Formats: sequence, structure tokens, C-alpha cells
Amino acid sequence: MKKKILCTLLAAAMVFSLAACGASDTGNENASKETEEAVSQKNEGVESAGDYDKITMRVGNIYNESTTHGQALDLFQQEIEEKSGGAITVDMYHGGSLGSEQDHIQAQKEGSVELIFSGTAGIGLYVPATAVFECFYAFEDISQIQEAVDTLYDDLDAACQAEGFKLLGCFFDGPRQILSNKEITNIEDLKGLKLRAPGSNIYVNSISALGAQAISMPLGDVYTSLQTGAIDAMEGTMDTITQQKFYEQGKYIIMDSHVFQPLFVTYNLDAWNALSADTQNLILECVSDAEKLQLSLHDTALEEEYTACEDAGLKIMELTDRDKWIEAVKETSAAYAKENGELGQKIYSVIQDIQNK
Repeated sequence: MKKKILCTLLAAAMVFSLAACGASDTGNENASKETEEAVSQKNEGVESAGDYDKITMRVGNIYNESTTHGQALDLFQQEIEEKSGGAITVDMYHGGSLGSEQDHIQAQKEGSVELIFSGTAGIGLYVPATAVFECFYAFEDISQIQEAVDTLYDDLDAACQAEGFKLLGCFFDGPRQILSNKEITNIEDLKGLKLRAPGSNIYVNSISALGAQAISMPLGDVYTSLQTGAIDAMEGTMDTITQQKFYEQGKYIIMDSHVFQPLFVTYNLDAWNALSADTQNLILECVSDAEKLQLSLHDTALEEEYTACEDAGLKIMELTDRDKWIEAVKETSAAYAKENGELGQKIYSVIQDIQNK
């Protein structure tokens, strides 16, 4: 994917916001040298306002404002602006208006955006070991992955800081399910199934280990590919399946619950280190409140998403042999953890400890 110059994206996003047109994808354009210098200078220093630094914080969200993540970030904005007495203001960019998940993490790396949240396609570009959390069937529910992240938090923060990011917290998503045009009740039904996968190796290799044909393609191509038969199925979270209306081109939701995923909330490290301790503590407090809201909304949203699919005529399918699916990917998961060095193996070890409780 071509790298997008985020200064231009920010300008475009503000135009869309003022026009009340909502979020949209942005094009690949070159920002002027003057614009880049202006953005760079914006965070070189912060002005103190009482106990809190006087700053404008730019926050990026790849999801729509109506999602649990979007609502959580809106709470974050409301709280931090109120509790700082107006010293801190937030420029919020919902709905992927700054581009893809990769674009968001690159923007944060460059200092064009202060705060984002991201998963394998984002922070995983710089801390690849975080993708080990997305090994198939690693967790049975969100409480388990939350326990794993809490256990490893200091290690994850250190790894993020080594790449220029400060870890502030974590949202959680999942489970990821399979939307298919073909009925699937057991692992044999996966043979030859053309299943769209994200580009991450853990997804491609795990899908292949299950016996399906993993086909990598951009998310934007999935709807048409399901429609034309270029793929038989796709996998993803239920909010992706409903928000993108993929259910319009599917017949079944296969409840294999293969991934629960962490979405790491991070801050540009240079910008973070320029803040006072009071400002840092307030940001952490408001992120914590946003985390709690996101989790509290998750289960209700999930039920609504399943209902939306059923109302659209899709059949919800339970597996008859899920233990075979779990066994099929074990070697793939272990090998992937090993490929990701000491941190990858430590994450995998914590996952195994949780599984064995």
C-alpha cells in the first residue's frame, strides 16, 4: 500500500468535518514542505495552563463513531476537555478519515497524530510480536485476553516505547467469525473453501492449516468478491460484517470464534515525554474510563450484530468438531510465536498458562 502523507490527510479530514459530510477515505497526495514544518512545530513545546499543559491532541479512529470504540473515544474527548478545564482540546478523526490502520500508525510515528488505537495491522508493523495475541483459538472470551494483556503490560509498553510509542491502554474486539456462502459445520467442509484473509501471516497460515484456501485482499474488495464468487467466505469481527454490510452477500455465520483481539491505545512517545506528569496522569485516567465504557458496550453491540445478520436471512451455524479446528492450528501458532522472538514466545507462554487453568 502506498504511504499516505498525513499532513494532507489531516487537512482533508478537517474539511470533511466542517462540511458535516462524515468520514471518507483520503487520496495519496504530497504535502507541501511548509505544511510538514508547521505540523512538526506544533508539538515541539507545550504551554502550561494551570496544572495541565495547554495542547490540542489529535486522535484517530479507523472505525465509525457509532461503534463501541468510537463511543469510547467520544467519552475520552468529553472527559479530558472538561477535567482539564479546557486546557486540553481534542481534534477527533472518526471513521478512517485519516486512512487505513497502517496510515494511522505511521501518522503517529511521524507525530502527525498523538493518540490512536490499533491491532496487528497497526502497532504490529512496529512490534510484530503483538500479532501472537491473534493466534487462532488462543482465547475463549475477552476476559482471557484481557488477563493476558494485563500480565504482559510492562513488556508490551517497553516494546512500544522502543519503537517510539507509549502504551496507554487497550480496547478489545471479537470474536472473529466466518461469513460464508457455503454451509460449514465441520473441518472437512473447509477443504478448498476460498476464504478471504487479512495480509498478516498468522491469518494466512492458520486458515491454510485449517484446510481452506487463504486469499489475501483489501477489505474494500470483499463485498464485490463475495458477490461475484471470487471468494466463498470472509472472516472478521461482527461489527465489520455488519458495518460493511457483508451479510448482504453471505448465507451463513460460522461460529468458530477463532480470534479475540487487543487494540492497543498508544501515544506518540516524543509528544508524551513533553507533557507534565499531571497531564499524563489525566490522559491515563480518561483512557481508563474509555476502556471501561468500550467493554461495557461490547456484549450488547455483539448481540445486536448477530440479530442484524439473522434478520437479513443468514443462518447462524455452530461447529460440531471445534476441538479438531483447535488442534489443526497448534503447530502454526507455536511456530509463529517462535518467529517473533523472546516477546512472541513470552506472549504464547502466557496464553498457554491461561488455557491450562
